[in-house]
Amino acid sequence: MEEYLAWLNSDRRIRELHFKLNIFLAKVRSKTLSVRSQGLTELINFVKSLKDEELRFFVKLQDVQDDNICFVVFKTIIVPQLQTVSGNAQAKQEVYLGLELMQGLCLMHHASKRVVANLKGVHILLELLDSDITQIQIASIECLLAVLVDSDEIQKDFRE
Repeated sequence: MEEYLAWLNSDRRIRELHFKLNIFLAKVRSKTLSVRSQGLTELINFVKSLKDEELRFFVKLQDVQDDNICFVVFKTIIVPQLQTVSGNAQAKQEVYLGLELMQGLCLMHHASKRVVANLKGVHILLELLDSDITQIQIASIECLLAVLVDSDEIQKDFRE
């Protein structure tokens, strides 16, 4: 942890990136649905805007559980909304955005796949396939594929 803190404090760009990430994650952790949705949208745009060195720094930040977007999205959005996803339109959109974000991060950051798998995410993604919302079903399949690709251990768990 000390090594991580030293790295984080070593460069102003890393601190700024970490600060922005924390602002977006705070919104995603909010109790208010509209703030969470806004945070997800901002986070997606933020990740899409990252280039070269910023992207490398960002991926390194994802190694820390508190900064790992998949962990935060899964715990604060996917799991809590699992039962209510078919009701509220804004909740549907929130789950969809969360799944899309997780899919991209699992493709960019191999350790995020393990985070999702450790949270029993594969089983929850399979549960979401029972949703009556086609958009959520498709996003669940895409996220599931992103978790499974290039991960023999998770594929083995999936088969069992």
